[in-house]
Amino acid sequence: MHFWLLAFLFFAQDKPPQTSTLSGSVVSNATVLPIAEAKLRSRRDSFYEATTDQYGRYHVEGIRPGDYKLFAWDDLEPNSWFDPDFLKDVEGRGEAVTVTANGHGTVSLHLVGAK
Repeated sequence: MHFWLLAFLFFAQDKPPQTSTLSGSVVSNATVLPIAEAKLRSRRDSFYEATTDQYGRYHVEGIRPGDYKLFAWDDLEPNSWFDPDFLKDVEGRGEAVTVTANGHGTVSLHLVGAK
């Protein structure tokens, strides 16, 4: 019986989520934020963050499939993007992108500006 229980537990485990990557460019030392659609923003795991390199390139891995807005700032207080009021003020300036399972998207961004 223990064998069947262990076998069941082994095969019943959730498959790892199918994630994707986003990359592109903006300016050096910018903060790039792919943020999930509004209905998922109460979940901390729907926010992603990357910092651009000296050439302005960014690369974000492990993004779950869904609809996102991409933002880029050159001066941003850490974690301010978790504040719904902050995002409400800049929502229209993000770049809309749909992330598909196991995909890779390239998006060139413009700075949103500091708040």
